[in-house]
Amino acid sequence: MYTSTPPHCGFTMTDLPIYLGHDDENSARYAQYIPIKESIRFMYDSYPAFKNLHNVPEARTAENEVPEILRDVKDGTVFRSLFQQESFQIILYQDAFEVVNPLGSARKKHKVVGVYFTLANIDSHLRSSIDHVQLVMLFTESDLQFGQDKVFSRLVKDLQSLETTGIEVKTVEGEKNIQGTRETPYKLGTRRSVESYTRDIKYIDEHANLASHHGIKFDSVFNQLTHFHVANPGLPPCLWHDLFEGVVSYDMPLVIHNLVNKKWFSYDKLNSKIFNLVLSGTDSLDRPGGVTRNNDRLVGHAVQNWVFLRLFSVYIGDLVKDTNDEVWQLYLKLKLIVELVCAPAIAQGQIVFLASLIEDYIDYRATIFPNINLRPKHNFLCHYPELIVRFGPLIRLWTMRFESKHSYFKKCARGLHNLKDLPKSLAKRHQLLQAFYSAGCLFPAAFQI
Repeated sequence: MYTSTPPHCGFTMTDLPIYLGHDDENSARYAQYIPIKESIRFMYDSYPAFKNLHNVPEARTAENEVPEILRDVKDGTVFRSLFQQESFQIILYQDAFEVVNPLGSARKKHKVVGVYFTLANIDSHLRSSIDHVQLVMLFTESDLQFGQDKVFSRLVKDLQSLETTGIEVKTVEGEKNIQGTRETPYKLGTRRSVESYTRDIKYIDEHANLASHHGIKFDSVFNQLTHFHVANPGLPPCLWHDLFEGVVSYDMPLVIHNLVNKKWFSYDKLNSKIFNLVLSGTDSLDRPGGVTRNNDRLVGHAVQNWVFLRLFSVYIGDLVKDTNDEVWQLYLKLKLIVELVCAPAIAQGQIVFLASLIEDYIDYRATIFPNINLRPKHNFLCHYPELIVRFGPLIRLWTMRFESKHSYFKKCARGLHNLKDLPKSLAKRHQLLQAFYSAGCLFPAAFQI
C-alpha cells in the first residue's frame, strides 16, 4: 500500500488576507482567503484511496451515454461533459450566516459570508461530513460593497490557474499534473444560455435604475473562468429550500386542515401522536413540532419537515376513513415524489415516472385547492427530472451539509466575545482545527474494525 505524509501539517494561513478598502469609519476591511490549491493538494495527499481521487470510470465519460441507474453526481450528463478522467472536481458553496442574535440590534451588522468547497472525487458519504468540507473564504457581508471582483479576485485567479495549468501531486508513478476541467467546454443546455444571460446583463447595464432582469442582478465574477459559466452548465437546485422549506412546508398544512374539517382527527389528536410517538436514531434528533390551525406552513426546519412528511401516515394511519380520498391521495403523491427525489440512486425508468408523478401532483393540487395559488417552488419541482439526468441524484448536491458548516463558526463567534475583525479570528481558528485533524489522517480508512 502506498502512503504519503502531507507536505505540511494541515492547513495554515499561508496567504495574506485580501485588502478590500476602507469603510465609512476609515477602518481597513479584509476578506480572509485560504488558498484553494493548497487545500486541494492536502486533500489529495490525505485520501487513502488516492488512486480513485481523479478516476472517473470509463463508462461515465461519454456525454451521450446515460447510466441505467444514477447513483452520484458523476452519473449526470453535466459531470460527464465537464470533467475529463483525471481532474479535480470542485463543488463550491457560498452562504451568509448570522453570528449574533438575529433579532437583536446588531442584526446583519456582523453577518458573515462563508465560502466552502469539497471534491466530487471523494465518496459521497465522505462529502457529507463537515470535516471534509473545507473553508475557502470568510468576510463580512457588508464588505461586498467593495465589489465582487475585489472580494473574489484571488479565488477566481486560483480557479483560472487550476483550469489552465493545474497542480502537481505525488503518485506512485511520480509527479503528475492534474487540472480542474477538460479542454473542451460544456455544450449549451436547453434553458438559460450564455447568450440570453449576456443579453440580460446588457439590458441591466443600459437601465441604471433596474435592480434585476429575468432573475439576474449582475454578471457573476465566476464567469471569468474559461470552462465555467453560471448558465453553462447551470447550477443544481437545493432540495432543502425547494422541497422541505417550500412545497412540503406549505402544502402539508392544507392537507391537515382539510382532513381535520372532515372530522378524521383533531389538531390536538395529531399533536398528541407527534409528541408521543417513540422515535429512534436520527429521527429522535429532529422530532417535528406541533401544528395549529393558524399556521399556513410547517413550523419546523427542513429535516423536521422531512420527518413529518414521512411519518404523517404513521401518525394518522389508523384514522384514515377513506383511502381513495383525493386529499389523502395528494399527500401520498407528495410523499412518493420526495422519496424519489431524495433517493441516493435512481433508475432511468423511475425518472420518467417521477416526471409524470410531479405533473399529476401539480394538477391535483390546483384542482383540490383552486383558491390557494401555486408557488414558484412548485414550478421548480417540475424541472427536477431533467435536473436529475443532468446532475445525478440531487441529494448528493443539496446545501444542507454545507450549511451545517456554519454551526462551527457560530459557536466559535459566540465563544470569542470579540467581534473585531471577526472573519480573521474565525478563519484562523478553523485552520488550526484542520491542522489538528491532519495530525492523523483526514479521511478514514476504507475498512474499519
